[in-house]
Amino acid sequence: MRAILLVVPIAVLPAIVRAEAIISQSYRIDSSALLLLALGTAVLGPAAEELLFRGCMLTTLMDEGLGRPILGVSPESWYVSILFMAAHLVGQKVPLALLLSLNLTKLLASLVFCRMYERTRSLAGPFLGHALMNALVLSPHLVLNW
Repeated sequence: MRAILLVVPIAVLPAIVRAEAIISQSYRIDSSALLLLALGTAVLGPAAEELLFRGCMLTTLMDEGLGRPILGVSPESWYVSILFMAAHLVGQKVPLALLLSLNLTKLLASLVFCRMYERTRSLAGPFLGHALMNALVLSPHLVLNW
């Protein structure tokens, strides 16, 4: 059962990040589509990702206990955060240096979200942080396309 909880999320990672590809495109969209994009990016996306990465994967791995911390971070958090970063690599069409810098930011954010979850065993903090981060990334698109 635990193996299924780890394999199934990996199989659906490409579907989770398709909305991000839409955000990275620079073209004007109408306001109703923009509101749907904002809702998906700042609410639905973070909710789904936090349930998958922290709620499902991290919880399962924490129950198993993978070993001693690496650089002060649990191996479970590293594993989940690397998968989180890899999920956000799907469909990206930007120069390699920019891709790596953007995704290192996602890796660090995921490590913070994992730590929040490990300390509280609640998805509220990681969800709010993730939603705020996505809203900040989306805000220039909202301002430019409103």
